[in-house]
Amino acid sequence: MPNMTPSARFAVILSLLLPLFALAQETSVPAQPSIPAEHLEPESVAIVEVTGVETLKDYATVGRLLSSVDGVRRVDVTEANGLTVIFRVLVRGGSAALDRAFVSSAQLTHSAASGDRLAYDFKR
Repeated sequence: MPNMTPSARFAVILSLLLPLFALAQETSVPAQPSIPAEHLEPESVAIVEVTGVETLKDYATVGRLLSSVDGVRRVDVTEANGLTVIFRVLVRGGSAALDRAFVSSAQLTHSAASGDRLAYDFKR
């Protein structure tokens, strides 16, 4: 390299280093996205009793509200009696996660606890 111009030396060094830089980029491990804590919680069943369900439209609305909660996998009706409908909800985080989701809901308001069930009143 003694007879080379400075720009030629630079070109040679660059041509030797570029493949190494490319290789280093390919082998670097991408950062793992952080997973929110609620996504690490196991799925469990929550029993939800909703009163004030008068029409088929109300029933559909309550079903959509329950289904829209993050982590809900399945919503099933287990019992319907008069204005009360009992749902079985499979949700990540169980009853606590579902209860947290409806703390500020205008349509599903917390009513008196009913044993191990979550109890809500449906407001139109």
